[in-house]
Amino acid sequence: MTLTIALITSVLASGTAQASYQPCTNYRVTTQWGRVEVDTRPADGDSISNVAWAMFLNNIADIPGRYDYQVLVNGKSILTDTIQKEDNLHITIPRYQMGHYVYESGDEIHVIASHAAGKVLYVIPSTVARSPIRQDSYMDQEISRRGADLLASDIESALGLEVHIDETIPERLRRQPSPPSWWIEFTIPALNVLVGCTPGEHTPSGVACELARRIHDDVLSRSGKVWPADPEGGDQPLLPTYDGWHGPGGLIPYGQVKAAKDPDPNLDGVVRWWLPHSYDGLIASHSGDDVWFSIWHYQGDVQRITPGSPVTWLISEGRHGKYRKASEVRPAQP
Repeated sequence: MTLTIALITSVLASGTAQASYQPCTNYRVTTQWGRVEVDTRPADGDSISNVAWAMFLNNIADIPGRYDYQVLVNGKSILTDTIQKEDNLHITIPRYQMGHYVYESGDEIHVIASHAAGKVLYVIPSTVARSPIRQDSYMDQEISRRGADLLASDIESALGLEVHIDETIPERLRRQPSPPSWWIEFTIPALNVLVGCTPGEHTPSGVACELARRIHDDVLSRSGKVWPADPEGGDQPLLPTYDGWHGPGGLIPYGQVKAAKDPDPNLDGVVRWWLPHSYDGLIASHSGDDVWFSIWHYQGDVQRITPGSPVTWLISEGRHGKYRKASEVRPAQP
């Protein structure tokens, strides 16, 4: 009986210096038997929150069976396990485990794995990669700040309102087991609008869109203005997209909005504006202040909620910004 041992080449780069280790960022090594892939995956504001590792065999018939593997960080074992798989072996190594971090920026992560398939024994003697330095968290912070600045410019230029942006991570979050790596607190004091978050987008326009969608309804409802005003006219504001503010007339990039407008006093009994990203809308009314509603108040086909569509409504207690609130909204019968 002959046993064939297939060594899947290590992900260790040539040489012995620590700087030669490949970073755990979309790294792949391919051999005649298969390949190994290593990738770092962010989560909850931590850019090195998880390391994903996987081995793939070219011979599909050899894939099912028992896999034995060990994970080491800087030469110290943190996990030894055996698993039965019907598909290729892929594991995720969380940075935060059992109340502490198991690896940090720049640590060496080793995976030793073996898999028997009939007379063939696949062995990965030592897959070595280096956890990337968390410089990208600073880049994310910079991108988030640039996106927040773009949105602030659109508010200050169009509405004449001051915007405050704070990048300090709140103490309550710093005390958490896995605190965010960066933070944006976006405040419009005159409207009492505040949102604090770790933006998940990775472009300034994406961050501006994420923040705009969070505050759009509050800015409209508390200012009483149509913002941003559509250059083509009407009371439907431009809507935030990942590329900029979008309307029937086209796209205006973030940071270039200059106009807001007063609502048209001639509208009555119709939807004045509708925000599909937050499911909030406003009804024009001559019988008093305009009436704010959300999708939960609408009795009918929500696809029919469009600016200018006739509706009927009932009023509830309380207010939403400058407006009355609806308890029920229905499409008007012809």
